[in-house]
Amino acid sequence: AIELDNIQLLENISCLQRQNGNDYLTHAGILLFGANPQVIFPQATVTLLVMENPATILEQKILKGTLFQQVEESFQFLKGHLQSRPEIESLQRRDVLEIPEFVLRELLVNAVIHRDYFETSADVAIKIFPSSIEFSNPGPVSQRISLDHLWGRSFRRNPMIADVFFRANYIERAGTGLLRVKKTLEERVKLHALEH
Repeated sequence: AIELDNIQLLENISCLQRQNGNDYLTHAGILLFGANPQVIFPQATVTLLVMENPATILEQKILKGTLFQQVEESFQFLKGHLQSRPEIESLQRRDVLEIPEFVLRELLVNAVIHRDYFETSADVAIKIFPSSIEFSNPGPVSQRISLDHLWGRSFRRNPMIADVFFRANYIERAGTGLLRVKKTLEERVKLHALEH
């Protein structure tokens, strides 16, 4: 098998450019693989907030590092702050989060991948309220796609970042993620209504 060095791999995935005999990480390369991306992009952070109500913060955590580090740490934080309940399937009990892990992962990865990294006034924010969770990211919805057409469409604000997340098996590129989130949550609401 032919082995590529890291420099060649980074160049192949458009995270590195060579100019005048020097190697430079692209913006995507800095955000994904840089030793300290916040030196160049101080706004590239995730703020996690546990809220009692819209005016009262119980806990706050600001995550820095690569986008992969932010996604992984955010996911662990969310899992640690959401309620779980036991479900018995077959012979064994397992604890299931009140919001399915798939939904958390999909919304979290979308918020990080599709934010506007040149918008300096805000970062990705995730607010955990007693009965809901809110994901937000900086940047308007693209004029190329309306909110009505967001479901089932694949629009990548940051195509190189999305491509690397796809290669790392964090996402698919068919535009079905939000549709699956919607379907999963609708099924949970129906099931919850039947239980009560």
